Amino acid sequence: MTITSHDMISENYLRLNISSGGLSRGSIDFISEKINFNISGRSFFKGMAAINQLELEYSDGKLIFIFKNKKNLEFNCSLKEFEKVSTHIKAYGYRKTY
Repeated sequence: MTITSHDMISENYLRLNISSGGLSRGSIDFISEKINFNISGRSFFKGMAAINQLELEYSDGKLIFIFKNKKNLEFNCSLKEFEKVSTHIKAYGYRKTY
């Protein structure tokens, strides 16, 4: 799955658009200190988590969300899209350094 673009819905609301195989697969919405996952298709995942309840890693063009149960979601992600995510999560309490 790939993060193809982002939308700044409002000052505290960032949406990442997800696709796979050229088809839209949903979004990841960063709303203040919460992250809402709405992903369909083979990698179906819906749910909400607080930014401070998960870890994020970015390496080799991959953005990885690591949950407390050690499961993860991995996306192909450009540096441009990652920088938007990084700016948002730092503004809302995420403290890990990259």
